[in-house]
Amino acid sequence: MAYSGSHQTEITFRRVLCGAGIAVVVSLSGASLAGDWSPPGFPGAGEYTRATNSGSIVNTRHNLTQSFISSGFGFAMNAYRNQYAQVCVYCHTPHGASSQLQAPLWNRTVNPANSYTSYSSQSLTQVAANPGDASLTCLSCHDGSLPVDSIINMPGSGLYDKNQETAVSNSFLNAWNNVDSFLQMGFGVNCGNSPCFHSPLGNEGNTGEQGGTCMECHNNNNQFGIPEFSAFILGTDLSNDHPVGVQYPDPAIYDFQPGLSNANNLSFFDLDGDNRPDSNEIRLYDRGNGARVECASCHDPHGVDGGDGRFIPSFLRVISDNSTICLTCHVK
Repeated sequence: MAYSGSHQTEITFRRVLCGAGIAVVVSLSGASLAGDWSPPGFPGAGEYTRATNSGSIVNTRHNLTQSFISSGFGFAMNAYRNQYAQVCVYCHTPHGASSQLQAPLWNRTVNPANSYTSYSSQSLTQVAANPGDASLTCLSCHDGSLPVDSIINMPGSGLYDKNQETAVSNSFLNAWNNVDSFLQMGFGVNCGNSPCFHSPLGNEGNTGEQGGTCMECHNNNNQFGIPEFSAFILGTDLSNDHPVGVQYPDPAIYDFQPGLSNANNLSFFDLDGDNRPDSNEIRLYDRGNGARVECASCHDPHGVDGGDGRFIPSFLRVISDNSTICLTCHVK
């Protein structure tokens, strides 16, 4: 079977029987595909990365419907995760939201907060607690252990399972009608109307092929220019990552910036003086025991304009150039 995308690239598929399984071998002709996530027009941009990183989350890689590569190779992912055809539903739902987190209408399965090993060092002025809600939301995908399509309330009627708040049920996820599942397209694998797999990102630190995960294809050894995902996988050991769940030190005692503003359960650096926490302002989250640093302190998953009309590729709230984001909080 041959598939021709909109960029004069012919993708040819064939089956190779490997014991009881089937390996899909893909050959690309006329293709020049770079393995990174740079938007088009940036150095290293490739055909697999057609997200413009502008306008809205629809045009970022957090659009898990992969609409921005649908005319190319995006349909191939439909064997590995449910294609809900709705961008927001992979994280949020208007009804039946999770009771586990204080996060806006949260729709994803999450691991318990005590599943993670926190950062520690002799110079840390505050003990890092377990990740808070504004980190657990991100970790529900980026710890690499939970399927990217594992949600509580799928679109439509009767596709809700409260148990999905804390545990993954493949039988529930398989109820989704995914008629264009890639492996049904001439490969002799009958997945029914659902994908064959519900894949998590994979294991941290392993850049090679990891069966049953996104890294099975998105590894550094693939021959097809498919972007590598290892940089997106934090794992459950957070001891080598910026501390989360840690209280912001007192600027009167330690070398940290003063001048935080407050709004409800948020503290933030009000750069424009409008008395509200904007998406491009670093914020801290108060769970009732002091303002704490979480993943969402520095990252906005919906995208932040980097000042040139495009979203910062790493979803940072503040650019990293000249350590600008670091110096927002740290006095150095």
